[in-house]
Amino acid sequence: MSLPVPDHPSIHKLDTTKLNTMEECPRKFFFEYILGWRSEHPDNHLHFGSCIHLALAHIKENGYGSVQVEEAQNLFELEYRKEFTPESDELHHPKDVFNARRALQSYVMEYPQDHQQYEVLFTEVSGSVPIDTERRLYLRMDTILRHRQEGYYFIQEHKTKGGAINPIWEAEWELAFQVGTYTHALYCMYPIDQVKGVQINGIAFIKAKATAGRNEFKRIAVWRTMKQMENWLWVANQRVDKVMFEMDNLSKCTEDDPILYAFPMCDRNCTKYFRICPYHDFCLTWGNPLRHAKQPPLGFKIERWDPEEKESKHQMTLEMKK
Repeated sequence: MSLPVPDHPSIHKLDTTKLNTMEECPRKFFFEYILGWRSEHPDNHLHFGSCIHLALAHIKENGYGSVQVEEAQNLFELEYRKEFTPESDELHHPKDVFNARRALQSYVMEYPQDHQQYEVLFTEVSGSVPIDTERRLYLRMDTILRHRQEGYYFIQEHKTKGGAINPIWEAEWELAFQVGTYTHALYCMYPIDQVKGVQINGIAFIKAKATAGRNEFKRIAVWRTMKQMENWLWVANQRVDKVMFEMDNLSKCTEDDPILYAFPMCDRNCTKYFRICPYHDFCLTWGNPLRHAKQPPLGFKIERWDPEEKESKHQMTLEMKK
């Protein structure tokens, strides 16, 4: 398939994030993953969450003692400061270094029995898993655990949020596509009767007028049976079908077309999460973005999302059980 834009291996590696973006808005998928355009300004929410993942992986692997927590806090700050200076902390409160340090201290006090209850098998896992005989989904998992007494396996997925944990936030994980992807991976790794699913490990960072902020913790068990996973597998292939259909459409497009006859816009998600989509103005003014695709616009850079390239501690290529 020949594309009217520069091709790149990352374009053809689909993961949960890409497929969710495709469902959110195909045109956003085009800008972000086909052209590789991303804002030059780092996203504090994404970077803060990644740094929390790094710190939690450290204490999961090394223990919940004061020394390990301090090491995790220092890891967080070192990584976080690569993108955000101390002067920006007030702007990004409560997702800042001070509250991250406090959250890590509070976390080990909230769950002091973790290492007695669960065996940590892997942290920071990347790899791919088949969804049919020819297609694979790429994935990155935070922590794979085994319950020491009951022997079952599950994935613990860390999630940070601003504001208090509420029933709406809890309910969003019950049918989440990402949860299905991780559960599918577990079923490919371990005996079916020993797989539970995914535990959402939520940490909330809440603004408080009288203090510097506070934290809430919530773990949500999302266990899916093999019967439930049949529906996820069908949805996964349907989502990949949509991408392949639009890729085929794109291959037939040229910059001389009056509009782009591929990856249509979806106007329902331009202001998702109370933020305007970074590509909003392009959709507003460009009928055919191929005419502007030779280089990223002012304020944007080319940054490809390749799920295999991001550093991980464990790499796995999984296969379906017969």
